[in-house]
Amino acid sequence: MSKKRQTLKATPKGLEQAEKALKRLHGTQLSFANYLAGVVGRSTIQKFFQGQEIKVDKFKEICKALTLESDWEVIAGLTNFPDQFDFPDNQPPKNGNLQRNDGSV
Repeated sequence: MSKKRQTLKATPKGLEQAEKALKRLHGTQLSFANYLAGVVGRSTIQKFFQGQEIKVDKFKEICKALTLESDWEVIAGLTNFPDQFDFPDNQPPKNGNLQRNDGSV
């Protein structure tokens, strides 16, 4: 039986995306906390924006409220980012071999 992840934290890139959405939609963390009152606590919101681990369900609620619901896995760094690979002209190699930026395959 596999152990299910119970907490998540936003990556630096994910935090940038979340902070832009926060400013656009709510302005401040305090305003955002008031918007999410009763769903997500103020200290949990602060932890999220400090890049600290919080419970998965709260992480998803924050992303949903920031209209980033479909990107929560990317914000948490649970998916591979396309920029991890070197593709000339943004095209994957035809032979199917992927070369990472660090030279490994």
